[in-house]
Amino acid sequence: MLCFVAPSIGLLLSRSLAPAEANALRALMVRMQLVQSDRVTSSDPVPELWLRYLGDQAAQSKWKSRDRQIWWTAYPQDGQPVLVVPGPEGPTLFYADALHEQVDRDATRQLSEADLRDNPERCLNQLAKTRAVFWRPAALDRMTGQLWPLFFNVGHGCLSWRTRSPHLWMTGVVSNEQLQTSVSSIIAPTQLPFEPLTPSPDADEDTLFDLQLPEAGWLLQGLLGQSLIMQAVEQNYGLESAALDRLLRSPMRLRVHSSDQPSVQASLELDLLLSPADDALLKSSLTDIAQTLRSYGLRRRRVNGSTVWLDDAGSTPRALGGWHQFAQGSWRFSLGEIPRIDQPPPILVDAPMRLRLNPKRLSDLGWLGSTWPKRFQHSSSAEFTLSPLLMGDREPQQQIQFSLNGQLALF
Repeated sequence: MLCFVAPSIGLLLSRSLAPAEANALRALMVRMQLVQSDRVTSSDPVPELWLRYLGDQAAQSKWKSRDRQIWWTAYPQDGQPVLVVPGPEGPTLFYADALHEQVDRDATRQLSEADLRDNPERCLNQLAKTRAVFWRPAALDRMTGQLWPLFFNVGHGCLSWRTRSPHLWMTGVVSNEQLQTSVSSIIAPTQLPFEPLTPSPDADEDTLFDLQLPEAGWLLQGLLGQSLIMQAVEQNYGLESAALDRLLRSPMRLRVHSSDQPSVQASLELDLLLSPADDALLKSSLTDIAQTLRSYGLRRRRVNGSTVWLDDAGSTPRALGGWHQFAQGSWRFSLGEIPRIDQPPPILVDAPMRLRLNPKRLSDLGWLGSTWPKRFQHSSSAEFTLSPLLMGDREPQQQIQFSLNGQLALF
């Protein structure tokens, strides 16, 4: 078990990769920002991309004659996607128009042998033999828009997946650096078993997003790495870089709840678990933050032991958020509502990163862009875990590649 584990290992061993197919895929992985593979099921409707690029008659014929074979969609930095159809002499590329074809063929001629070798071989095999996707940062940038800094650590990745209604399981590797071309130095993590997602009558119905991290900085690294944002944090809230780094090494849990307030789509809830020293640091920082909020015209009030900030600009005071301390080092911050204090924050200190979300409801709110796969947008439940892949030449705190396991469910 190395980068990509084995739902399809029997398939991977069933045939060798033809040289023409391997070279075509290597070139695509170098030139394109995202490459996705899928399997032809001739009884399914012909995909719209096939009909648009090949014409109705040719698309119908090729689709039926390639039952159970793998085909690909590749997305360049700019412009329309490339359709890649398997054939006896190797894959054939189809373009939106002659200009896209000329630009891509010019780029192909400029590739060197070193470029073609600079690809993760295991990802190449996944793309050739099963349903998979390979991406670079520019592709994720287009999908996430202004939220891109939050996806900094998963800018490079390769996943494969399998389906069994109503579930989709996926596994692969993500990183903030180019994926390793060799897996010989990777020590696989202990895999956590996934219980299939099921509808639960006890689930928190208003929770749209639930993320647990052993270190808060993993999520915010890309955002706070932007000088303008870091400068604003220092100037407006008195949090200097060194102090913020200490706080961001703490375990955290971030949840997004739907809201019944007419002016608020959702509220955010952030739980932090701090050491005694960092607890004192946070209390000092909150004093500076309170002064800044007062300068904005907000009013401070104590509600059930919580600090709540009110906006009195309208006819009725409106709670914008606040914070609550459950015990030393155990804090909850809220934005868009008064802090919930019905239960202390459950944070697992030594657990892997884990995310649960409701993509369908997030999509209904307009929080997921239209470029996300339809299957993901329509899923009622999703869960992902990230575990470090230990590289032989790096210390544990320097790991930058992570094993990703996940599942989607349609209920």
